[in-house]
Amino acid sequence: MFSRILCAVAAVSWLAAQTSRPNDAALRRLERQLTAVLRWGILWGNLPAGFRVTGDGSARLAIHRTPNLFSFCSPDLGTCAEYAMEGRKIGQRNRSVPCVSGKPPCSQGMNDIESVLAFAGANRQAPAAQKTTERPLFGGTISGTLGSPGAIIWTATIKLDNRAETLKYYQQLRPAELDGLREWLRTHLRGAGYKSVTIPCFASSDPKIYVYGDRPERGPIVFSVFWDEESEEWVEAGRLDRMEDRAQIDKLKSLIEPIACSTIRFD
Repeated sequence: MFSRILCAVAAVSWLAAQTSRPNDAALRRLERQLTAVLRWGILWGNLPAGFRVTGDGSARLAIHRTPNLFSFCSPDLGTCAEYAMEGRKIGQRNRSVPCVSGKPPCSQGMNDIESVLAFAGANRQAPAAQKTTERPLFGGTISGTLGSPGAIIWTATIKLDNRAETLKYYQQLRPAELDGLREWLRTHLRGAGYKSVTIPCFASSDPKIYVYGDRPERGPIVFSVFWDEESEEWVEAGRLDRMEDRAQIDKLKSLIEPIACSTIRFD
């Protein structure tokens, strides 16, 4: 018991020395970003290892953020996950592990902050989580340095819906960026053998948008696009169009069609 108290005092002292707390508005902005990233993941089935939605949708979590990395642990959500920070935005997921009581990084008796410190590698005395490299839908990996100076740590509660409710949420979206994306696709794909292109409804905060294309001669295609804030234009992020991709293409088509926001038809 005494050693437990000493560890808690040491953890508080470490946090006081190593972290700084920005204003609440900045923290709430990051919490909203994380909620949006996880909502997008629920829709497309792109979620951290062990992830689950609670019965009432409410979940507590502890967050560890450095200038380059954003990590969280949540026994409620069943996962610990790390993302790259792209400026002020949460970027691509690097790695994740299930958050199971009694197993690192969510070992028996550890609170949420101790778990996220163990996962992030910031607490050198805590057991480090085994790294699991994520494979994004269209390939690629990101890595970074854990435990960087300037970390901030806090706890939060977010609300997430199950997939059925998330689907309803996306069906009613009419993003302001839709017309611009339609025009870009019409110009970008004209004369490329497309019969039609289906754009799903999306949120402005979505990390990428999956688009389905009907190409009678070359076969179906799904490609992803995102808005590049630096160049201020739409950019293609990746594509699936090979025969061996057909099962994945069909799966994504079945996800796109129920939330179709617009279909472009080519002459």
